[in-house]
Amino acid sequence: MEKDHIIKVVNISKSFRKVQALSDFSIMISSGTIFSLLGPNGAGKTTLMKILLGLVMADSGSVHIFDQPVYSPISRKGVRYLPETVTFPTWTTPVVLFRQLERIRCESSVQEFRLRCKELDCENLMKRPVGKMSRGQRQRVALSLVTSGRPKLVLLDEPSSGLDPGGRIMVRNLIGKLASEGSTVLINSHLLGEVERICDTAAFISR
Repeated sequence: MEKDHIIKVVNISKSFRKVQALSDFSIMISSGTIFSLLGPNGAGKTTLMKILLGLVMADSGSVHIFDQPVYSPISRKGVRYLPETVTFPTWTTPVVLFRQLERIRCESSVQEFRLRCKELDCENLMKRPVGKMSRGQRQRVALSLVTSGRPKLVLLDEPSSGLDPGGRIMVRNLIGKLASEGSTVLINSHLLGEVERICDTAAFISR
């Protein structure tokens, strides 16, 4: 793999029974860039992300992250993922969620998490149960959990979902900051206007 490519996907195909999600698909994503995958719902964007994370296995082709095959746990070190729909236990708080995550990933500190919450204007929610938050508040908390510290690769599936215009601006600023600090950011979206302001490169997936 070329040194500047953090993600390399070569000729992958994936079908779910009679539905062909991806067909002979290839893409390479350079380190430190903001890369956007654009396309209508059902185009295969989320399927690709799940393949990158090892949650779904491709029927054919090869996928590498950090020069490691995605079936290797090593490929997911420093990788963060925000799904399109985030569900947390209603009783838990952001602080408890963060501590549970860090027991597994060991990549960030409470101070870094608080700083990210402050940047996304949700620092006042640190001890509030998730069940008492609005959809937009939950999304900001989820983004803070995912991007706390200095992740190497961040996968965001419709990160502006549920956010008001002010929240979307904060997300754009956050993504730009992550890239400036050396993170590679891959965004799934069907909103061209949202991503064209921040992405370095975009790819369109259709059918």
